[in-house]
Amino acid sequence: MLKPNFAMKDDFTKLPSSHVVLLQDMKDSVINNRKPSVTPEEERNAVDLILAIYKSSDEKREIVL
Repeated sequence: MLKPNFAMKDDFTKLPSSHVVLLQDMKDSVINNRKPSVTPEEERNAVDLILAIYKSSDEKREIVL
C-alpha cells in the first residue's frame, strides 16, 4: 500500500488506476464547488458491502445490510 506524501497530494497517477478517476473527480468537484460524481455516502455504502462480504465469508452466514 502506498503511503501518502506531499508529492502525491496533487498527483493521483501514482495510485492504482481504478482510483485515479474517482480522486480526480473529487478534487475537481471541490475546486469547482460542485457535487462529485460519486458521493461520500455512496462510497461508504460500497465499503460496507465489501466488509459484509468478508464478514459473511468468515462467519459462514448471511449478513443483512
